[in-house]
Amino acid sequence: MARRFAHILIVAVLMLMLMLTTGTALAGGPTIRQKVYEKLSRAQEAVEAQEYDKANRLLEDVAKYKDLSPNETAQLYNAFGYTYFNQERYADAAQAYEKV
Repeated sequence: MARRFAHILIVAVLMLMLMLTTGTALAGGPTIRQKVYEKLSRAQEAVEAQEYDKANRLLEDVAKYKDLSPNETAQLYNAFGYTYFNQERYADAAQAYEKV
């Protein structure tokens, strides 16, 4: 039980740190193209509306892009982690955050 709590706490701290940096990057970071920004924003809106399937579909669409920049890739996996965390899929969230 203590191990699971520690795992959840680590994921929560990582999520918080990444959320703090995501807003700045999504707000106009030079290495995020418009089409990627729009899908990531729509995915975030879907998560906030608890429409997790929609969010995952949008993120999977972005993941199919062959030419993602390192920043776009980081933002993508941060969004996956955030989505999984909100679904209480903590192991998946941790794996996504490890890819950031």
